[in-house]
Amino acid sequence: MLKKQGVYAWKLKLNQNGFVYKVDEGPAPDGEEYFAFALLNASARWGNSGEFNYYNDAITMLNTIKSKLMENQIIRFSPYIDNLTDPSYHIPAFYDYFANNVTNQADKTYWRQVATKSRTLLKNHFTKVSGSPHWNLPTFLSRLDGSPVIGYIFNDQANPGQWYEFDAWRVIMNVGLDAHLMGAQAWHKSAVNKALGFLSYAKTNNSNNCYEQVYSYGGAQNRGCAGEGQKAANAVALLASTNAGQATEFFNEFWSLSQPTGDYRYYNGSLYMLAMLHVSGNFKFYNNTFN
Repeated sequence: MLKKQGVYAWKLKLNQNGFVYKVDEGPAPDGEEYFAFALLNASARWGNSGEFNYYNDAITMLNTIKSKLMENQIIRFSPYIDNLTDPSYHIPAFYDYFANNVTNQADKTYWRQVATKSRTLLKNHFTKVSGSPHWNLPTFLSRLDGSPVIGYIFNDQANPGQWYEFDAWRVIMNVGLDAHLMGAQAWHKSAVNKALGFLSYAKTNNSNNCYEQVYSYGGAQNRGCAGEGQKAANAVALLASTNAGQATEFFNEFWSLSQPTGDYRYYNGSLYMLAMLHVSGNFKFYNNTFN
């Protein structure tokens, strides 16, 4: 129970009586990271003297992340499994933002170190998944050294660790975010150019003239053409792209989309909203002034 204290169950449903219950009590730690970011952003933008002390709530969330969801200063996939991370949970720009907006010097140092390790992991991950002439996509799971996880390694795992699928769509989105707000490095550009290059190549070799939702080390899993969320994530990745042709192709695919509806509007809609903020220049870091 102590491992669960302070974290949030990632999946809820309504039962037949209309009451909420937990489908899975485990957290999805990128959620906690977004909670902390939103609270610090609110603190810097609106202050803490009103009904809510955003800063104190942010520190509570950050302390929970540190104590429950980190291993060797790397975000875990789960507090119950060692040496396992989800590359899509790595948002190094957030870690630098945390360092810039907390007052405790030890916390500043800690989050700077987390940012450095996160960028190293992502850089290593893209190096380690480049195993064929065209396969350059991030995967669902990796070890703490960036190595992709092959197959199923825990009970009730939905998809093999080496799949590029729903979580993994967000990896190059986070790379684009990091490059745009914290400064583009060579590995940001290479990762995005190669990943989008694979998808562009896959599109030309698909009878439906599309790239698909799910791939496993280069092989399409026949789950259908990319939808709104995937195209939205790729549009954010363009913030690190240096390929003008690809940028035009992937941006136009996103910009022509309608707002997501239907059964998957939660996930697709969340990525669509974030992408709109990013590509329009409205995703902002507000910084506090009391350091």
